[in-house]
Amino acid sequence: MRYVRTDSLPEEARDALFGWSKDPFQSKASGIAWRPKDHHITMYDGDRAVSHVGLVRAAVSVGGTPLEVGGLGQVVTVPEFQGRGLARKCIVEAVRVLVDEWKLNYGMLFCFSRLKPFYEDLGWRARTGPVWVQQPQGRVMFPVFSMVEQWGGNWPPGDIEISGFPW
Repeated sequence: MRYVRTDSLPEEARDALFGWSKDPFQSKASGIAWRPKDHHITMYDGDRAVSHVGLVRAAVSVGGTPLEVGGLGQVVTVPEFQGRGLARKCIVEAVRVLVDEWKLNYGMLFCFSRLKPFYEDLGWRARTGPVWVQQPQGRVMFPVFSMVEQWGGNWPPGDIEISGFPW
């Protein structure tokens, strides 16, 4: 197994990672519009992409305090490789990039309730306050769990405001 880091996800990797289901993240029913990821960490088994995490760098406001965060999204492992800790390894590598290379103090991700324990086991903590995001119909309170991590500062209290689509 090896990691490959790219700024865009090659079509063959996208097909392997997301093409096994019409809704691999079980999120289409929510109708949420998501921001494309700017950076990708993909784990390969030979020439086949088998696990992935997408990254973004985003400016958010928390209780009026501006923060730059590293966002994780599109975390997936193809079904026949699930249960081997590959997504966990990709997330650990993603956090290393956010902290060591991008020099960020904060991370943020969104997940549905069924995945909350997985991220908590990796040190992320759920936020209870509102998160406001943009959607095609305008500014809305986001209906999905937000989770945060801090590596060099204290996450401020207050509502989170994201000026664009969630990731």
